[in-house]
Formats: sequence, structure tokens, C-alpha cells
Amino acid sequence: MIEHILTGIDPASFLAWVSMLFLVGYTWTTWSGADDVVFSQVNTLQTEKMDRDGEIPWTGVSQWDKGGDVASAAMLLLGTDGNYFDITGTDGITSVHQLAVGGNHVQVGTITRLHFDGVCAITHNATSLVLLGAANITTAAGDELTFVCFDSTNQYWRCVCHTSLTGQVSIPKINLPGGQIVFPAAQNPSAGANTLDDYEEKSWTPDLQFGGAKVGITYTLQGGQYTKIGRVVCLTGAITLSSKGSSNGNASIEGLPFTSLNDDGAYSTANIRIINISFANVFEGGIGKNAAAIQLYEVTEAGVRTTLTDANFADNSSIVLSAIYFV
Repeated sequence: MIEHILTGIDPASFLAWVSMLFLVGYTWTTWSGADDVVFSQVNTLQTEKMDRDGEIPWTGVSQWDKGGDVASAAMLLLGTDGNYFDITGTDGITSVHQLAVGGNHVQVGTITRLHFDGVCAITHNATSLVLLGAANITTAAGDELTFVCFDSTNQYWRCVCHTSLTGQVSIPKINLPGGQIVFPAAQNPSAGANTLDDYEEKSWTPDLQFGGAKVGITYTLQGGQYTKIGRVVCLTGAITLSSKGSSNGNASIEGLPFTSLNDDGAYSTANIRIINISFANVFEGGIGKNAAAIQLYEVTEAGVRTTLTDANFADNSSIVLSAIYFV
């Protein structure tokens, strides 16, 4: 409702002033000027929305003011001139304080983002300065931290995001309503011992060979699945022959989805179930280092191990296997 007094003002000017007030979204009690227009009350659409739903509609771009640079100190005192600050210096920080215009502390829910120009040690405090993972943070030049005030009276702040110059983001916990983490198709390998750099779920094809060849080998069943987590590959596979073909030599299952790690600690065994394959005493399978195949062996009770050959197989031989190995 708008109550107005018009003295020598044309309708177009009056409507322009009303439109301006609606767009600005404030409640004005009085206004006077050259045209002697007085507005005693303006109930804007935003105010009505606030009264009805407890919220104000937001459109357009939310822009934070950049405050003046702040020198690092044990008690980091932020200015009243913004929500984004450059932090200079290298003094350690143990608490954060920010005042609102008028000298009062900023209210609960205030968000402030800090850009660090250099190395600065920030000390975690479980009560007053809660950092990600309850761990101290040492910034590098270009790092940015986002803080939220959760106690206005005592000026307690919680860090909710830490972004490094390299683009890495530190957050205490990941909640995935969508239930998915997507890794790139081509691995971006990391040498970090605590860094997960790959995940993949796909199929592979077990390929029985004799002496490195597979002339005439056919199958009634042939397939496999694997999951790669970091540098660990977990796989299963199964084959059933309809013909073992005419190739001769040592038996192996080729076609592993990844070549094993070239390290003495990378040797691995395969768990294998066989049907219609002859062997002496004990049957086993193994993956060597820097290899993409499972070798098939027989081991006698005397401890003599020999490689199985085409002679141990029949036209209806069957293998079901599983294996875990490092790449």
C-alpha cells in the first residue's frame, strides 16, 4: 500500500519513483524533495514474500565486497568493509574476529573468504577455530579458506572449505546424494601414498593360449569382469572350450586388463577352479611381475613345479578364476 501526497508532480515521474522503490526493495518511511512527494509506507513484493514464506527471493548475481588487506596475526581482526580479504604476512593465526558496521560482532551465519598471500600457520581449536579434519593448516601463496561464524558473541568460526593454488579442495566429509564419484577415462597418476587417483569397472576377455598362440581355439563360454581401485586390480573370469585347437606349448591365460607392477613384491597368485584339465598333485596359477597373463602350473608332492601345456587340456576344458594384483 502506498500513501502519497502529490504537489506539482506529473504522473510519469511519480510512477518512476514508485518503480524505483519496488526494485530497490526497501521500506521507506518518508521522502521529500523538489517535488514534495512523501511516501509514508511502501510494502514491497520482497517484504510480502518475507512475511509469508520467511525468505527473500534472490535473482541476479550475489557480489561480495573486497575488504582492505589484513595483516596476519594471532587474533586475525577482519574489517567491516567486506567479506573477502587478502591476508598478508606470515604470523600464525589462532582466532578470527570480524566486526559489523557500527562496531558489533558479525552475526551467526556470516561467511568470510580469505586469500593468503604467503605461508601462514593456522591452529585448529575445537571450540573457537574449527579447521577441516580437526587439523592445523599451513597455507601456501594463493590458498583460499572459507569460514562461517557459528557463535557471534564469542566470535567462533568454522572453516568449511580450503582451496589450494593447484585447485585442490579440502573438505571434512563428502556427502554424495547422487551416489557417484567420476574419475577421468585416462588416469592422472599420483605418487602420493594417500591419494586415490583412479577407479574403473569394466569387462575383459580371458584368452587361453599355448606357447603364445591360439590357433583353432574356440569357446562355448568366455568372459571376465574387473574393478581397478587405485593401483589394485580385482578380477574374475571364466572359459569353457569347445575346441582346444592345434597350438602347442605352455598354457597361459592372456589378456589381463592391466600389466602387473614391475617389482619383486608384485608377484600374485590366482584362485582357479578347473574341469577336464589333467595335472599332478596340485594345480596353481600365478601372475608374475611386469606381466599381463596368468601362468598355469602343476606342483608335485615333492615340490617340483612344471608349466601345464596343451597336452593337459581337452576340447571341453573349463576354468573359473579370480585374482588380485598390483599395477
